[in-house]
Amino acid sequence: MCRAPLIGPIWSDHPLMPCETERVGGGAGRGIDDPDAMSRPFVPPQLSPVSTPRECGLVVLVDIRGRAIDRIMFHGTADRLPLPWRRIIQAVVRTRCRGIILLHTHPSPNASPSAADIRVTRRLARMLAPLGVRLCDHVIVAGPCHFSFRSAGLV
Repeated sequence: MCRAPLIGPIWSDHPLMPCETERVGGGAGRGIDDPDAMSRPFVPPQLSPVSTPRECGLVVLVDIRGRAIDRIMFHGTADRLPLPWRRIIQAVVRTRCRGIILLHTHPSPNASPSAADIRVTRRLARMLAPLGVRLCDHVIVAGPCHFSFRSAGLV
């Protein structure tokens, strides 16, 4: 799926995500069930492949109403992005979130998930389930293109 631009206007004035009041999806009637709306406000310039040649990630923790309540940014290498499992679990427990949205970049223009992306997504969903937390989506951003695991029926 390729649509542009994914870096929404919310990022023009904010170097990091304003977590306190931003709704997932950023618009009326658009929540965590709309991957296009969901990915737009959460892709800060720091996660743009233009900004960095390495993979970058963002975990957005949401409450029961789909509002972002916290976020974890992390970085990898040109072809690898280790997920900060411990930080994610600590944030889930601390915030008592009800859902997680995982976003990460591919420095290449190909937003298709790798076998490792699919494995990590399934592992994260299994890890969150006993905690009562849902993996709402995993969005891969590659330049103007993106891939939503939710839209593809993989979460």
